[in-house]
Amino acid sequence: MKKLGSSVIVLLLVAVGMGVFTQERTEGDRRPSCERFRLVLLTGMAVANPDYYLHWPAYSSNQACFAKEYDMPFLPWVGLSPRLLTVDPLRPMYTADFSTGRAVADLGPWRMTEGIKSLGDPQRRPLKAETTEQLKRMGSGLTVKAVVRLAKPMNEDEVRDIASNPEVFLYAPRDEAKPISWDSGSSGNTCAGLRGFDFCAEARSATDSFQKWVSMLRSGDESALENLGLSLPELQEQAADMRVHGIIVWDSSQAMLRILSEPNVSAMSIADMQVFE
Repeated sequence: MKKLGSSVIVLLLVAVGMGVFTQERTEGDRRPSCERFRLVLLTGMAVANPDYYLHWPAYSSNQACFAKEYDMPFLPWVGLSPRLLTVDPLRPMYTADFSTGRAVADLGPWRMTEGIKSLGDPQRRPLKAETTEQLKRMGSGLTVKAVVRLAKPMNEDEVRDIASNPEVFLYAPRDEAKPISWDSGSSGNTCAGLRGFDFCAEARSATDSFQKWVSMLRSGDESALENLGLSLPELQEQAADMRVHGIIVWDSSQAMLRILSEPNVSAMSIADMQVFE
């Protein structure tokens, strides 16, 4: 990855690097179509990396999928930023170049990463009482972002009774890997532009949206998914059991105290905080 700057060179993503996609293109042209790029790579990258914002600067389909005379179906670099309160996801800190063929699942860890990866390990969770005291000491005037661990797997409606608008839903733990996730609240990461299919028009829930996405994946997407640390059978298994194990949420320190006090919340890992402006 490299810092976003004016010298970014736009390179063509080739199927050799990120997997071969089934597509309607001329014989011998193995480039993934713009639609498969959005649906498989961009969405898959977000699903595999809940601790990062993902932004495709050309997320509008009218801007992103070029006409034939450009001989380039889309922009193959994607903006990435740690999911910090101080970061604007529409102004990414880094870019990942999909034309290199390097696996992009190996993004650098930061404070939130440990909280997400330890979702299924009680020994690595902060004590609820300690986090409660920490939030109380903060007083008012702070916004807090945290990973919230649920005491038991819950469906989406039950989770929204605890926090009405989670930024990210975290599904079953995956040993040392990050859990499969669904980002339902980041700018530029919703609707048809980035996901590759329009779920906003039908007001889909996070559960419905994830299941719809998985249903659109094909066996030919396996290689690309593997480069993101995912597998199609695992995603299909997850889509059949959409219970939520944790969420990423941000709110005032007082609101986070209320969330932490819920009996169905077992722990909270604070990842970032910011003074109200």
